[in-house]
Amino acid sequence: FPKILSTAWRAQAVLDLSQYEFGKEIFRDSFGSSRVRIDQVSPAHRKMIVALSPASPQWTAYNFGRTYAAAPGFSAWVTDVIRVEAFAYEPSTTLCTAAPAGTLPGQCSEQGTP
Repeated sequence: FPKILSTAWRAQAVLDLSQYEFGKEIFRDSFGSSRVRIDQVSPAHRKMIVALSPASPQWTAYNFGRTYAAAPGFSAWVTDVIRVEAFAYEPSTTLCTAAPAGTLPGQCSEQGTP
């Protein structure tokens, strides 16, 4: 880990923060694209997803399923749209390794055992 996929139209990094070498840049393979460098994160976070897209409406709609309008009084965006999602580890209070007959996978009995 990390896994970084980059094209001219999108860059996506899936990071395991326990193994990530901080300071590496994440960027699209396009002239003038924004560059993101993660230097530090909260110790509570274990995983992170970073995605970059050109700010034009057709690419943000394609990459992120939405568009981002410029603020009133400003011109169109000149930087990439950068989406960062961080995930913390939350230990499960219920241990269940197998589902009992007639239940969905991952469901446990009321006592917390399959």
